[in-house]
Amino acid sequence: MGKGLILCLSILVLASCLVEAGDVGVRQAGDVVEICVKQVVVLRVRRAHGGFSPLERGRIVAGRLAGALAEGLSPEQIAPDIIAGQHVVAIGGRLIITVDQEHADINRCQPWELALIWANNLRQALGAAPISSATPALAVGREATSALPPGMGGDSMAAERPAARCLTKMGLAPPTAAGPSALKSG
Repeated sequence: MGKGLILCLSILVLASCLVEAGDVGVRQAGDVVEICVKQVVVLRVRRAHGGFSPLERGRIVAGRLAGALAEGLSPEQIAPDIIAGQHVVAIGGRLIITVDQEHADINRCQPWELALIWANNLRQALGAAPISSATPALAVGREATSALPPGMGGDSMAAERPAARCLTKMGLAPPTAAGPSALKSG
């Protein structure tokens, strides 16, 4: 009787893993690899990084995400983070994808901004609310200092920089003389 119960529980756990894994997919469209969650494209990998081709990276990302969800981590735990000095998207502190400078350049923003965009795409596709304000710890890119108000290491043209424009497009206000609290909150 005990072995039968363990077998049934194991089958249920395996079935839930397969359902979660089925929600995450990878498809290749020419040179671009798309990572999809519930049939929604959440991010695109266009270049090799870390010795992995775009397709290999896509499969790794899909596997990490599906595995984390199957282990019970929540979409609410998906967030931009910094791991080993690099901007990443993580779930519960576990790496999903590293955001490299080349992909940030392709998207005309800084790596920390792209991490926020990708994290929000993942969160929303999985039914979680987007993160509505940038975390100061993420603003370590070369434009972070420029976005500070004059007299605090920044300059008066900060709102015209690409990082500020990207934040504005996402519905966020760039830092101003009022400081980081001037960021819109949701």
